[in-house]
Amino acid sequence: MILDIIGDVNILAWLCATVAGMVIGAVWYLPQTFGKAWMEEVGYSEEDMQEGATKKMSISLLVTAIQALVIYLFVGIDAGLGEGLLRGFLLGDGIAVATLFNNQLFEGRSLRHMMINGFHNVIAISVMGAIIGFMG
Repeated sequence: MILDIIGDVNILAWLCATVAGMVIGAVWYLPQTFGKAWMEEVGYSEEDMQEGATKKMSISLLVTAIQALVIYLFVGIDAGLGEGLLRGFLLGDGIAVATLFNNQLFEGRSLRHMMINGFHNVIAISVMGAIIGFMG
């Protein structure tokens, strides 16, 4: 069944959602937005961020592409912009952020750190859902 659904994926919608997820992450974690605060929370310097950046970005692209596919399966075709946004929000808030908060709670992360990462997930997954809902 899932393979049948994957065969019906609108590749352009999936690619646009993947790119949007990457762009939102890149902007979100810029030093001018939340990157500086995030680096303080995890104890990273600018140099730490540059170390292995190509490998990290490649893995992130792969993970975001998989994430977009899962969002696509959840949102479905013909959902429309509003329904895609809502379903993306539910995935982002109800699953991604809930899991993130649970994990980071036991890691002893601060609320600030959880909020930076959590809101990024909600916004990125909501936008990806909207794109897929609109284009799918």
